[in-house]
Amino acid sequence: MFIVKHLRGIILLLTGILMSQTYSQPANLVLQDTTIATTATFTASNSITAGPNFTIASSGDATFVTGGNIYFRPEILIIQSGMLKTISDSTLVNIRPQEPPLIPARFVLQQNYPNPFNPVTNIEFSVPNAEFVTLKIYNTLGQEVAKLISERLAAGEYKYEWDASGLASGVYLYRIEAGEYVETKKMILMR
Repeated sequence: MFIVKHLRGIILLLTGILMSQTYSQPANLVLQDTTIATTATFTASNSITAGPNFTIASSGDATFVTGGNIYFRPEILIIQSGMLKTISDSTLVNIRPQEPPLIPARFVLQQNYPNPFNPVTNIEFSVPNAEFVTLKIYNTLGQEVAKLISERLAAGEYKYEWDASGLASGVYLYRIEAGEYVETKKMILMR
């Protein structure tokens, strides 16, 4: 589970396990705006707000370390309308400066990875402007074996995971078409 929170120019990705008798989503944890300049201990009980229907039952401290790691100890407990929720195993958290989304300057089809693969591989590509895009997989006889995309996509960078379970080992081609841009690359499925 990932909970994304903003902390004045910083994105916090909190990993952990939520345990609850009837809920599968965590309570909305809100961290106060804070600028982190050096290593410091941040008291979680002063920085997590529970909202009108929540109560913080216990909390731990977060140690902000230069280099981008946060450690939460001990577990954070939240009571909601008499229901106890525990977010456990929330130990290491990465902090990255928030960056605006990048818009690619041109179409690019990357080499899949891993390659060779068995049976799953990733295909990444960039679209510089909104365009109708198709991404298809072919065998060496030119027969289409999979259609991953056939839709209009906004400008951006994309990654698709392809599972070739059920296909024989061999060389496959993946082809992207977006407007006038067309490119084909090879990949190898090894069982």
